[in-house]
Amino acid sequence: MTQKKVVKEVQGTELEAIIASCPKINIKAMSPEDKGVMMHSIITMMSQQNSEKEIAWLKLGMIWRFIIKNKLYRHYGDHIRNANDFLRELDLGIKRREIEIYAQLALIFSNYIKARGLDVSIRKLVMIAPLCKNEADAEIITEWVDKAINLPTQALEDEIREAKGRLPRDRCSHPEDKQEMWLRCSMCGKWISPINR
Repeated sequence: MTQKKVVKEVQGTELEAIIASCPKINIKAMSPEDKGVMMHSIITMMSQQNSEKEIAWLKLGMIWRFIIKNKLYRHYGDHIRNANDFLRELDLGIKRREIEIYAQLALIFSNYIKARGLDVSIRKLVMIAPLCKNEADAEIITEWVDKAINLPTQALEDEIREAKGRLPRDRCSHPEDKQEMWLRCSMCGKWISPINR
């Protein structure tokens, strides 16, 4: 495949096919504009795939909630005794606690997602979920989702700490009498105990 053909296809709709075949391209021979177009297309594709993956996890959570609420797992087969057996039988590669987290997120944020789409990562939804327990309070959910969208992770963590009545890290002066020193094993990395000063 020639360099010109790669650039032309990247600018078209054939990027997935190119990535799937994984050819070696001479990036140095590409113009800055072609590099930019290619990188923008790849980043857009990655973002889109990530968004689709996260929506799929939330949909799995909704399906799981429906199955549990109606105890449908009982009707899958005589060898299934409970929901855990059913989940193991499906072999989705996740534990029950994880799928229940997705179900909780789907319950809390489903109205927001239906209205505005999923424009925030599941990781951040997990962070703000304890502050949005009442799925009927759209104002609080919107406020926290907007913070999750607009703030970097560290700043969001500080907002959450402050909402819980704890001191945000960005405002702590780290007074010397509150600092701790710990021993850590250099072999295994385990933190063993604090050092008494």
